[in-house]
Amino acid sequence: MQKFVCNPDFITNVCHGRCCDGGGQTTLISLLPEEEGYQRDLGVTVENSKICANEQTKKCPHKKDNGLCGLHITGEKPFGCIVSPIKVNSNNTLILRHRYILMPCHKFAKEKSIGQEGVDYAYNIFKEGLIKIFGVENTESIIKRLEAGEDDIVYQMDKGIYDKLNYLEIIKRKREEKEKCN
Repeated sequence: MQKFVCNPDFITNVCHGRCCDGGGQTTLISLLPEEEGYQRDLGVTVENSKICANEQTKKCPHKKDNGLCGLHITGEKPFGCIVSPIKVNSNNTLILRHRYILMPCHKFAKEKSIGQEGVDYAYNIFKEGLIKIFGVENTESIIKRLEAGEDDIVYQMDKGIYDKLNYLEIIKRKREEKEKCN
């Protein structure tokens, strides 16, 4: 089971919110169509369903100098930010996105024990994303089953959520094809 650490202290002192950085002209934040207008209203440039990086910093325009997200505590984070660590693979199985195991939050946690310096399992660290996908009750059930040692857990996902996850994957694939903001 994958372990991570993600708390304000770790973000400000170690990783600096690297999960939000895409480098170059785009960030790694894909938006649902219904989120684009709100981001534009905040003064953010949105192209091809992606938040464009701040021209000066080349980072997410919501990212503060200390690495923390300016939207984090507002409840206004885009769906794609919240569920970013999780994706639906070609077998319609939810998995942890591979790029997350390459980040400092995982590398640091790999060598630590659960609870040590904020280290926890992925299902707890990324619980907010699971709640967006499955709801509170199902997420709590999933976590109980994982903690009991189960590893092949099946739950039905709302079709609308499934469609949103797949839409975001299409946007990410387009990015991988070198589509950039102008």
